[in-house]
Amino acid sequence: MKTLPTLLRSLMVGALVTLLLAACASERVKAESKKAKENKDDYVDYYPVGSNLPIRIPKDQAKASVKETEATQEAMRNAQRSGVTQPKGN
Repeated sequence: MKTLPTLLRSLMVGALVTLLLAACASERVKAESKKAKENKDDYVDYYPVGSNLPIRIPKDQAKASVKETEATQEAMRNAQRSGVTQPKGN
């Protein structure tokens, strides 16, 4: 008979911990997005190789220029269209 209240108590504590962790994570994300909006001139859209989704990164962390990124993406598209596969190790 005591197992049901213990189980419910455990589930409620688990749910509370999960909500607290989710709240902490969402606050961090909100702070980062607010900072990015305030300093949007300091950020650029970066398209990782093989992805269509941009990632906003600070300009000082951008490793490649826009031309280099476009050239890399074009090379990736050409390789995918021609069916070129990566060489496998011996």
